[in-house]
Amino acid sequence: MSRMPANPEIERFRVFRKLNMERKRWRAYGKCWRAADHIRHINSLYPAEQVKSGEEVLAEFRRIIRERNALPFRDIVSDYFRIGLNYKDRKFEDFVLWNEWDSTRKKLDRLVTHEIDVLLIKPKQNFFFTRRGIPMPERLGVLVRGDAQPVIISANNEKELLAEALNRYEIGLFSKPYDTCGGFCCMKILPGDTSGCLVNGQYRSWLELNDSLQGFPPLLIEQVVTQHAKISAFHMQSINTLRLWTIRDNSGRICFLDGIIRIGVGGSCTDNAKTGGVCVGLDHEGVMGDWGCCVYKIPSLIMDRHPDSGLIFKGTKIPGFQEAVELIIRAHECFSKHVFAIAWDVAVTQKGPLIIESNPHGGTATMQRMHGGWMFVYRRLQKQLLKTKSVC
Repeated sequence: MSRMPANPEIERFRVFRKLNMERKRWRAYGKCWRAADHIRHINSLYPAEQVKSGEEVLAEFRRIIRERNALPFRDIVSDYFRIGLNYKDRKFEDFVLWNEWDSTRKKLDRLVTHEIDVLLIKPKQNFFFTRRGIPMPERLGVLVRGDAQPVIISANNEKELLAEALNRYEIGLFSKPYDTCGGFCCMKILPGDTSGCLVNGQYRSWLELNDSLQGFPPLLIEQVVTQHAKISAFHMQSINTLRLWTIRDNSGRICFLDGIIRIGVGGSCTDNAKTGGVCVGLDHEGVMGDWGCCVYKIPSLIMDRHPDSGLIFKGTKIPGFQEAVELIIRAHECFSKHVFAIAWDVAVTQKGPLIIESNPHGGTATMQRMHGGWMFVYRRLQKQLLKTKSVC
């Protein structure tokens, strides 16, 4: 059988794409050469006996540019140090960089957009999971600017003053944006007096809080979760959540991959690494590892105890961990076989675990820093993309 002639337009596009990638690689080599002193300086901030030499690090940067699809260069730099690839015991071949993972994930997401939207858009998450018996925090509605003080608009379009809601929920309320991650623009709101309330530990008058909402994105508002006392002991001002990943194995069965606990610091109401939170690895029994760090700080130095409470991480067992794993597996099973990997934020209360939110776009740097390379997971993701393309 004779082969069909290649489409000249497609061939031209492939040649152009290849040349464009080569151009980007050469630009990245130039940036690496110009940033050599800066990279050596960052590496010098780590304990010298634990990390590779500056020249070894630069040689690995050049190999990554040449061999991996991880451009742009600035992302390679940030990923390299967040994952801890400058440590002597780490081979970069075992680790997947963010842009490699993200570009493949996006291709898969485009084939199952309707399911990814449910996982990504927070109002849809709450409606979808609660309808299926998956526990989540009680959601009141949306917090918006009012005439004299903020107003909560419920799903039934009923309006209630924030002050009235705080009278009903004395443990407080928590607001967060519809569609951002990383703990930004979040507020923990506690009852105050007739003139105002406490926002992230600071007193704000109703008028001041109301004015601050002008130009804000829509804020979801829900009841504050009362976490388990053992977890709260590390840092009581924040809800210290478990970040747990589930994936489909080769047989299509949902399984638990890896997990960490994120703990707030400095009185922050959030525990996210991007806002300075400490991350500690968890084994498959829910026991904390020997050390933790904040991967978004450079240098992300290792610590064996919480910087505020002084509690030691090593050997601490998370209560209700197995129940949390069973919960996220049950939640992942609500989706089709084409949804490969999901990151879950889970809070553990005295009554058991509940899902704070799902995140199909979860970052991989922290997990790899704590648990080692995810290149084997990336290979599975690539296979899943090929399978899904063949049926969609």
